[in-house]
This record gives sequence, C-alpha cells and structure tokens, in this order.
Amino acid sequence: MNSYGKYSKIIKGFFLLMLLFFFFGSYYNYRMKVEVIANGIAVKVSIFDVSCVGRLSNLWFRDSINIVHHVNLDPSECLKYNPGDTISLLYNAKNEIYYLPQVSFNEEKGVMLFSGIAILLSVIYFILPNSKLFKPFSRFL
Repeated sequence: MNSYGKYSKIIKGFFLLMLLFFFFGSYYNYRMKVEVIANGIAVKVSIFDVSCVGRLSNLWFRDSINIVHHVNLDPSECLKYNPGDTISLLYNAKNEIYYLPQVSFNEEKGVMLFSGIAILLSVIYFILPNSKLFKPFSRFL
C-alpha cells in the first residue's frame, strides 16, 4: 500500500472530481462565448471605471437601465481603455453576459486540453493501475 494509506482512493477520486469540474467549467465558458458571437447583440456603452490588476482586468459600465456590469479583458488590452470611452460590446440577453467583440478562446481551450488529458490518464490509471505506463511514477501514486 502507498503512503496515503486507506485515504488513497478518496484523494484520487477528489482529484478526478476537481479535474472534471475544471473541464466542464471551461467548456461552459467556451459555449457561452460561441453563443455570444453567434447570437450576440451589439451595444454601445460608456466606461466609468477601468481596473488593470493582473489577470483580473475589467471594464466597468452601466447598461441602458443604469445597472452596473463589467467585462473581463486581457491585461495587455486594459491600458487601451480610459473612463469615459464609449465602446461596442456583444450582449447575450439570455444569460445577461457582455463580451468584447474580439473574444479569445485561448484560456478555455488550454484548461480543457490540460484537464482532458489529466482525466484520461486518471481513468486509465483507475482501470489499469499496474500498467507499464505508470511504472516510472509508481512511487508518487
């Protein structure tokens, strides 16, 4: 038995559950972006605040009924915008989500690829724990 003892299967199951959560969460975000590009309504809004803090860069604006919303953007794009600028966004009325017209799928695709490969390897390990594929890593598993 390995160093995890009797909790080994619980830890591995939790790890697999987290991978599934990341995969389906990224897939959901990917589908939302695809839907906004296909069916989104172009709206013009006025920015009232710009937040450029690392990966949490946001543009803050008010919609036509004065409700505050934000749109996430790449940190490298953040410095292009200033409070008071008017920009065009894509709006999904069904889910009340706004996106910039130049939507990027890189983050979702990367997370789906990594978690998909990790899920596949985890399932193979659960089915074939003594496989030659995992022999070099046996002291860690």
